[in-house]
Amino acid sequence: MLIDTMPSYTPPIEDRRSPLEPVRVLHVAASLFAGGMERSLVRLLKHTPESMAHDVCILKDGDESLIDQCRGHASTHILHGSRWAWRKLRRISRSTCPKVVHARGTSAWVDAVLATRGLADTRLILSFHGRTHIEPVSSRRRWLNRLAANRADAVVAVSEDAADMLHREWSIDREKVCVIPNGIDPVYYYPVESHQDKEQLRRELGLDEGTVPVLCVANLLPIKGLDVLLAAWRKVCLADRSAILLIVGEGPLDKSLCIQAEQLRCASRVRFLGRREDVPALLRAAELFVLPSRYEGSSNALLEAMACGLPVIATDVGGNREVLDPNRTGWLVPADDAGRLAEMILNTLLASAVRQRVGTAAREEILRRFSLKQWIERYHRLYRSVAERKGTVGHGIMEELVCAE
Repeated sequence: MLIDTMPSYTPPIEDRRSPLEPVRVLHVAASLFAGGMERSLVRLLKHTPESMAHDVCILKDGDESLIDQCRGHASTHILHGSRWAWRKLRRISRSTCPKVVHARGTSAWVDAVLATRGLADTRLILSFHGRTHIEPVSSRRRWLNRLAANRADAVVAVSEDAADMLHREWSIDREKVCVIPNGIDPVYYYPVESHQDKEQLRRELGLDEGTVPVLCVANLLPIKGLDVLLAAWRKVCLADRSAILLIVGEGPLDKSLCIQAEQLRCASRVRFLGRREDVPALLRAAELFVLPSRYEGSSNALLEAMACGLPVIATDVGGNREVLDPNRTGWLVPADDAGRLAEMILNTLLASAVRQRVGTAAREEILRRFSLKQWIERYHRLYRSVAERKGTVGHGIMEELVCAE
């Protein structure tokens, strides 16, 4: 997966000259490996306005390169899986004196609640970034999540679907949940300028002349549906010998997916690229982006592809349907349906004019609804609103975010 190395976002003049005291936020995560939540945290640290200050606490461990990026922008504490992590987190909270503690991901919720209990001047935000497993959580975990949410001042979800799921499956008060979709830097993720530039990128990436690359960026986990994509790709290969599938990502399914590709006799038309630092270049070199997930809260990879002007085929699950407008900014297909997925891929590869039109509309949609600037400003308003309010917050903050825009 990509580690962001984006140019710095310049906050609005009114933010940079704000006379208000900076809001200090302590971000808490269970671990820091290559994933959407982790990348979002690093992105927020890099592009924060001066009216915000940050510290980071990782309860277990993480990728050293991501940890180093955090350390470059915030005081960062690594607890290495301590049995009583919440006690150490409480000491860190007392020493850094944050106005807000933000627990990112449900694995950090309970520790954050215990660490902030009784700290009158510290407010608590919990955020849900989506599922990482197909199976529903245990009844005990649902009870713990609900208890943690009841103690929090606000809960953040990355999509309306995720917010509704928190209420429907975990009985979390919907009025306490505010929705902040992910945001992408359109300066860093941008379309290729010409067909000649696209061909040059393909040569630089070692792709054979005449091949048509289709790209998927995802962690190699069961919930990402890559087994379905490979089954669909077998059908695509039989109909289009020029198409090649590039899969970017790493995870526990790497060996089993390679074996599946061999068994399907399409391994010669599939490349497993592992973790890459050049995802923007791969997006610009590709002809089509496919996301076959069984669930998505709000996919950063999907938004990045759209920002690069790439037509997208995604499954009709979770937050995907809130991002894509079918036949205008992309296409939705049922999850776990290899036949429909293969058919949509083939139809799209045959229609170059349609791909161009849809890719252009996708880029415009990112600029309109999912830009980095909008995302930073939403979080900035959320943190200040939580820090300054008295009593429980949630739906009222969401109304403020909407009105401010």
